[in-house]
Amino acid sequence: MADVQETRGKEKARAEVKEMHKRGRALQGSIFTLVIAVGVGMLAWWFAPPPPQKGVAIGSWRYTANLTELRSSKERWGLNGTESWNILYAAAEKLAASFVLSTQDDGLYHFLNESSQSGVAWAQFQHAGFWSLQRYLGWSRTDASALLQRKLYVASEEQMRILVGDGQGLGGGGVRPPTLLDIGSGTGSETEKLAAALGIERRQVTCLESSFSMRALLAASGFQVASSVDEITGAPFRAVALLNVLDRCDDPLFLLNAAIELLEPDGLLILATPLPFDARVYEGRFGSKWGKPASRPPRSPLILPRPVQGTRKPPFSSFEFSAAAFLAAVLPADSGVALQRWTRLPYLSSGDLKRTHYAMDMAVFALRVPAHAQLRTASDEAETPRAEEEDSERGSEAGSEG
Repeated sequence: MADVQETRGKEKARAEVKEMHKRGRALQGSIFTLVIAVGVGMLAWWFAPPPPQKGVAIGSWRYTANLTELRSSKERWGLNGTESWNILYAAAEKLAASFVLSTQDDGLYHFLNESSQSGVAWAQFQHAGFWSLQRYLGWSRTDASALLQRKLYVASEEQMRILVGDGQGLGGGGVRPPTLLDIGSGTGSETEKLAAALGIERRQVTCLESSFSMRALLAASGFQVASSVDEITGAPFRAVALLNVLDRCDDPLFLLNAAIELLEPDGLLILATPLPFDARVYEGRFGSKWGKPASRPPRSPLILPRPVQGTRKPPFSSFEFSAAAFLAAVLPADSGVALQRWTRLPYLSSGDLKRTHYAMDMAVFALRVPAHAQLRTASDEAETPRAEEEDSERGSEAGSEG
């Protein structure tokens, strides 16, 4: 009997030891798993980029213009009173008399909120895809942006409506519906808002876009699409828009005059441009440098009046001087073209791995164009005063990818 009890005791002890070993191995496995998980998490934290920092603040100053500087441009800028510089002063006076103050609205807040919530994973995907398409497939920055649906923001529908005056004069008396030609439409987001502000139906809108991927997006949205001026049908148009196109094309004067030829008499021309004006043409190039889009100067650049001192020094570095210089470069005093309204807005782009968004200063002009009007020609350009040629890059505020 004693032997049986002793045997049972030994078996119980061995069972307890086995159970202890089992629990020990389970504990070791748990600890090992925990260590691995912590290690992987630390590696991910160490090598993964941090969330993008908040983009540049959009303060009220990005909507204001110094009208006093424009009214007293001769005294403020102190340039020689030659015929050529008088064109600059005349442009400043027109700007002072027609400025419309814009303000922040829900459209801006929605864009900023959407940009800040894109997430690190999506930002990494866009970053890799954006530069890979350009470097390895030879796509242009424009085409790569279209495929990845990188977003730009010019203005809200309400801001456009105030600028164009609710499309006054575009009714046409019932003969034919009003039409819009948007040159350089991009993804069509700004085209849609402008058409709504003008009271023009989408099927009456023609989009001229050189990017093949963006043309596909525009056609899918219900717009009429053309890849060149020769393909455009439906002219003349009641309104023509060039929103941030003139600084990204080879021959801005040709494009401007082509736009005017496609307008009906007393039609509406809407121009937008980042300021200071800095022209670059983006093109596809195999093997382009990672992180730097392939670009070159335009073949027939728009020449702006520049003082000998250079535009980077006050007072010639001001937004107001840049706006007057741009208007003087495209709008001769005897053209008959009337500047109805203009406004200052921030030009926004969605962000990247560094920032949630980027912003630049921008001016938007609404012009009435009479019949047979013509903006500047190549011979006019040769007479425009300017300093020694500068080929300066636009500041990094616009973003390396924006």
